[in-house]
Amino acid sequence: MSLVIVAGKTLLAPVVRRWLAGFPKRNDEAFAKARLEAIEDSTIEVARRTQEQYEDLSRRFANLGALVAAAIEDPAYGRVYVNYTRAVDAEAIDERRRMLEFATAALFDVRLTVAEHSRVERLLRELDPEDVRWLKVIDGSLGSVYRRQSIRSPGHLRWLVWCDSPSADALAASGCVRVHHNAGAASTARGYDETEVTRMGRLVLRVLRLYVRARPTPIEIPGREMLAESRSEEAARTQVPSAVWNAVMSLSASGSAATYRAAPFRTNGQRGPHNGKAVLRLSRVPLAAAVEIAALAPHPEMDLTLVGIPVEGVGVEARPIDGEADIQDVLVHGPHDVLRWLADDVEAQWET
Repeated sequence: MSLVIVAGKTLLAPVVRRWLAGFPKRNDEAFAKARLEAIEDSTIEVARRTQEQYEDLSRRFANLGALVAAAIEDPAYGRVYVNYTRAVDAEAIDERRRMLEFATAALFDVRLTVAEHSRVERLLRELDPEDVRWLKVIDGSLGSVYRRQSIRSPGHLRWLVWCDSPSADALAASGCVRVHHNAGAASTARGYDETEVTRMGRLVLRVLRLYVRARPTPIEIPGREMLAESRSEEAARTQVPSAVWNAVMSLSASGSAATYRAAPFRTNGQRGPHNGKAVLRLSRVPLAAAVEIAALAPHPEMDLTLVGIPVEGVGVEARPIDGEADIQDVLVHGPHDVLRWLADDVEAQWET
């Protein structure tokens, strides 16, 4: 029923009548049709995003089908799915609808438990898309200089970025970040403040991994700026043998921790070359797997101890670990503007 009719016994100003008359009428056929179309569009979008999740995860897990079949037996997944669809149906803001659609599709990521998915579903009721994109910036920031200030610690850099963010209050209130005051008091006279992204914050980023990849960050992530002449992700993929790329992803999925080290890209205000040498390390890989991936692309004959010197080509080596006979570290060497994309694909921890 129209709000204007309901309020008909009250004398309304013409502008108020026009305002109320402009809203959808719940008993109107057009209203019902528009709502049904929105639900159908959302269902299609969730299906499309779920297919993206499948394509992403199938490169990591050879037994993905079995993992999904086991997870779908838990009725809790269905209840979380219903909660998401209700939230999407009720959401008025287009971009929040998209974010929730990505989150719904992320239920296919069975690396997370249904309890973890449920926690994120509840938390996303408090966060806007801009908050999530700023969380990505804060989490990924690294380097020794920010806005011409010397950085005392990685946490101090995250605190400076957090202070610049319009999402600071929302991220702190939601528990996605934690602020430590006077963190350096033991080593300096006054100390300084630091911010860390909590486990909950990283869980949000993991669920919305494909969403934040598909959306630009509000600012370039400090320390991860794209330099002039840097190759795009599409160009970078042509420089790495697909067998190497897929093997690295598979090793990471199986539990080998991944870290990434490139030349400091902001040291005394200076930037390194876009193709400066970088190293992606996968730790404690079973010996047979380490030897197999190293044979796919033997590392080039050059000094591999230096990081930051211009290089071309990608090579892999298996490096023994002292005192360990059955495991080795796997190191992928190559240009930063190539390996940075592989590092992000395996969710490697960037180091300075």
